[in-house]
Amino acid sequence: MPLSAQVDNVGAGHAISFDGQDDYIDLGNIYDNLTLPFTISAWVYVDPTSTLPGPVFASQDNADLYNGFWFFAAKSEIIFEYGDGFGANSPAYRQGKKSPIPGIQGKWTHVCGVMRSAYDVQVYINGINVGGNSSGSSPYPMSSNFPGDVAKIGYFLSNG
Repeated sequence: MPLSAQVDNVGAGHAISFDGQDDYIDLGNIYDNLTLPFTISAWVYVDPTSTLPGPVFASQDNADLYNGFWFFAAKSEIIFEYGDGFGANSPAYRQGKKSPIPGIQGKWTHVCGVMRSAYDVQVYINGINVGGNSSGSSPYPMSSNFPGDVAKIGYFLSNG
C-alpha cells in the first residue's frame, strides 16, 4: 500500500505574523467549560521595537470582565493569568504569574504556561522553568463560561 506524506513547505519562514494593530485569529467559542489544570505553549518572536506585551492567546475575548485565561509575551516578561469573571482593570479579579525574561526579543523562543491551580502556575522558556512572581490576588476560581466570548490568537481587550 503506498504511503503519503506531508508535502507542503514547513520550517523557517512559515509563521503567523501580526502587525500589532488589528490582526488576530478567531477560534470561536470553544473554551466555555475549561477547568484547571491546563497547559498552553507556543513559539513566539517578540519584535525588538515592541513596547507593549503581545497577546499570544486569550480563551475569551474578554469585554472587561477578566474571564478565562490569557498568555502574553513581552520583551522582558511572560504573563500567564486567569480571571474570575467578577470585574476588570484590577489585580483583585485575576490570578497568575509574571516571569521576568530579559533578552527574548528578536529571536524565536518557545514559551509554555502550566496552570495546575490558582497558586500552582509555572512558566517555561525553551523548556526551563523560569520562576516568576505571582500576579493578581483573586481568591476565586477561574471563570470560563461566557457563551458570547470567543478564543483568539493575537488578541486581547487592550489591543482591540
